[in-house]
Amino acid sequence: MMGNIYLSNDEYLKGYYLRYDMLKNQIEVIIDNRYHYITHHQIDRFEWYNADRLKASEFINGSAFILASDEKINGFLEVLTSGELTLLKRKFVYALRESTSPTLVNDTDSEIRVFETYFLTQGENQLEEINGGRRKNMPFFEGHEKAMNKFIKDNNLRFNNEIDLITMVDYYNNLCASQ
Repeated sequence: MMGNIYLSNDEYLKGYYLRYDMLKNQIEVIIDNRYHYITHHQIDRFEWYNADRLKASEFINGSAFILASDEKINGFLEVLTSGELTLLKRKFVYALRESTSPTLVNDTDSEIRVFETYFLTQGENQLEEINGGRRKNMPFFEGHEKAMNKFIKDNNLRFNNEIDLITMVDYYNNLCASQ
């Protein structure tokens, strides 16, 4: 897919064909009809343009974040929506054999299993994983728990559905913005 890469040294590559190799945690870039590989250590973020979506998909380097367990994130996180709360998705793979080449462009190989986890962050580098149901996740919506609880119930939203998560976080961010 066509995209842009923003490097750690404040340089960037704009308008190149690229793929994200999740297994090797690197970006494959086609420059002058040759493949070049950029490791995740060199990249702050990247974005690519998908014909199915109206906006670019943005990915940020997970090493900038820390989980509540003080564990670092390896790989890139997709920014699903942002505001007061930012919703991030992490895809990771388990390859049944080492010779497979998983990329986000073609992640349907029968030898590869793709897993997704969702995280929330509030401006800091601390990530909180979303898991469980409504009661466990309501503290994320601090200050608007009552309104969020009603919104989630009225719209039958679930914390294990990506579209529902985006809807909840967007609603919460709108509540915060209207204060």
